[in-house]
Amino acid sequence: MDDFYKNKSYNEDYDDEKQNINFDEMDEESDSYHQDEVNLDAEDLEDKWYGIEDEYRERYPNLTDKDVTVEPNRFRQTLERIGRRRGKSYREILNEIQNW
Repeated sequence: MDDFYKNKSYNEDYDDEKQNINFDEMDEESDSYHQDEVNLDAEDLEDKWYGIEDEYRERYPNLTDKDVTVEPNRFRQTLERIGRRRGKSYREILNEIQNW
């Protein structure tokens, strides 16, 4: 048997195709579902952020002013910047703030 067919990543790709799994669609559906969930309490979450921002920055001193600046209607981008700086996903940062 050719080494190409023994390659694990090839076999995984083949298995995904056999099962007709489209991971791009799954991510889009997941994001839209979670986006609706977040929109329900986005104002509350942003208010909570302003309440914990100083404490959060004390715990994570490598965050810059630019990382934590919230522009109007762009709170998600702020969380994404914080996530990039800390090596975490948007969802992980969102959960941190919700559970602070």
